[in-house]
Amino acid sequence: MIGFTDNHGQYQDGKFEITVKTYATYVANGLSKIVGPETITNTRGHDVPNLVLAFDCVIRDRG
Repeated sequence: MIGFTDNHGQYQDGKFEITVKTYATYVANGLSKIVGPETITNTRGHDVPNLVLAFDCVIRDRG
């Protein structure tokens, strides 16, 4: 689950699908109806990737 404020100032909860890989990484994908389209317009008027739609990470071993 992820919590965020939408473009109307409303707090939203959204579910993400997580795919965990055997080489200590994962990919998270959200529903576009909740977190928006693949690209969004930034404050300067440029289309940029919507980083909340999908992201990947490395799981670090702290041992």
